[in-house]
Amino acid sequence: MGPKMSSSSQQQQQQPLSGRSSQQRHIPQSAPAPRGGPSGSTTMSKSGSGQLYQQQQLPQFAIPKDAVRRNFPHPDASTDEKLKKFSKTVHLEMDATDIVESVKMLEEINPDYYHAAITELFMDNIERDAKSREAVVKVIAQMFEQKIVGKADYLHALEEVFKLADDLIIDLPQLYKCIATFYVKFLHGRQIDLADLQNVAQPILASYGGVMLREVLHQYEGTYGQSATVMLWLSSSLNFADFIQLGSADKVEQYLRDNKLDYLLNSGSNALDMQTVGTQIKQFLKSGAKFVEIFGWVAEYVGPERVTSDEFIRTLTKAVIEHCIDNKTKLNVQEITKWHQILQKYIDSKPERELQAMYAIQRLVVELEHPQNLLHTILEQLYDNDVIMEGFSLWKDSQDPLEAAGKGVCLKGITQFMTMFMENSSDEDN
Repeated sequence: MGPKMSSSSQQQQQQPLSGRSSQQRHIPQSAPAPRGGPSGSTTMSKSGSGQLYQQQQLPQFAIPKDAVRRNFPHPDASTDEKLKKFSKTVHLEMDATDIVESVKMLEEINPDYYHAAITELFMDNIERDAKSREAVVKVIAQMFEQKIVGKADYLHALEEVFKLADDLIIDLPQLYKCIATFYVKFLHGRQIDLADLQNVAQPILASYGGVMLREVLHQYEGTYGQSATVMLWLSSSLNFADFIQLGSADKVEQYLRDNKLDYLLNSGSNALDMQTVGTQIKQFLKSGAKFVEIFGWVAEYVGPERVTSDEFIRTLTKAVIEHCIDNKTKLNVQEITKWHQILQKYIDSKPERELQAMYAIQRLVVELEHPQNLLHTILEQLYDNDVIMEGFSLWKDSQDPLEAAGKGVCLKGITQFMTMFMENSSDEDN
């Protein structure tokens, strides 16, 4: 029997396929550590809601993203002037270059005061129009991206605003609608979670907790959709009474109905649509989550009834394969080697599931307009890693008219693969 196929999509001369291992492969509980960027190594940290985030080696002037800080010093006069100057650079017409230049000013400031830089941005813009607040969010997002500030800095700055809320709301009745702009994006990006928000909002929860929750959920739904909002809430492990302090469950439920949030009352695993499931899977892969974290999330939010469905297998396959494609043209073999166990677990050597995975791959390759050798390399890796076997033949012979689009082009591009696969299957039978 010949050696396994080369894992390089650049290699033009293919070798015969090796046989599929009959031994059950072990699915690890954690993925190999993600590769660090050019600046150095990578480590992992975990937020209060269980979401995983990736930390890369930081610039010299930066602090760790999720560092636990207990001391937030008040800036001296000189630093205060620098902070004010920094805040004044934020304006409505900022482009990407302006944002980078603005953030670069922080290099002149001691990192101990970065929390105050965020506070300054909040206080300077909270009463301005929506575009001004959106500009602030872009600047803070850049600070997060460059690892200049961490969760602790951001949450401390937010807490400072909440402490002043009783005074601010006198002149700004829409305070909680305005302030929600500052954290909706970061809830979605998982820099913070709802539990973090509830924790720093303690000073106002008794009086305005319900209003605060209403505004953040409405804005989140308006930007990311209802299903994503359900997932945000479910992943927080909070109770509505943690925000809406009205004294009884009936009053809390009525408050949610009155504010058109009652869809969250009956939310469960079936509440998440597959588009949202796929987005979350890709987020896990991007952040280098542990397998046990991914499997646990799927069990809780997809559920046993849907985890074997055609729709889930297709969604999962597309999410994993799409994550492993660089620049929409070439399979990253290291990534598929790292993550193929997810497909292996849920496809579980079931021919019909393998067929659904093949349909998902076909649609993805058609969507990407058939990059050269991409489909060949994907199938090669899925075979070599014992993810798909019988599904190749089922897909090739399928006459489903709903799956006909682009299939002919796909088959032409993998003629050599299918020939070698069929020959190898015949050898195994003999």
